[in-house]
Amino acid sequence: MQIREFGGYEHETAVELTKRDPEVVSDKAQIGRHSLKISIPKHASFTLTSPYVKVTTGRQYSLSLWMTADKPRDVRIGLASGLFRPTDINSKVIHVAERWKRYSILATLPPTDDDAYFAVVESNGE
Repeated sequence: MQIREFGGYEHETAVELTKRDPEVVSDKAQIGRHSLKISIPKHASFTLTSPYVKVTTGRQYSLSLWMTADKPRDVRIGLASGLFRPTDINSKVIHVAERWKRYSILATLPPTDDDAYFAVVESNGE
């Protein structure tokens, strides 16, 4: 809920926040012994990002990951730069099915202010 009490203006919005932390599971993994399970509530979304990595601009970089879903869903994977609002996003939307598969993106990264990029994975709930 957001309430502002200054200037004679008050605004209330009902918001339901459901926090579901990702969990490391040991019973399902395509490579290795563990995987990261992310449950997305209905009408919610998630964004998973990596730390920034310095890059040599103008070169090609790839991002790949193994994914599966309990039911088919669209997931956006990419490489982005920027602080508060990601810019220079090189991404693609992939359709993740109910079986393990390796997905990847290949991008030539343009110069940025600090030549640093991060990986991003996003999807919506049911």
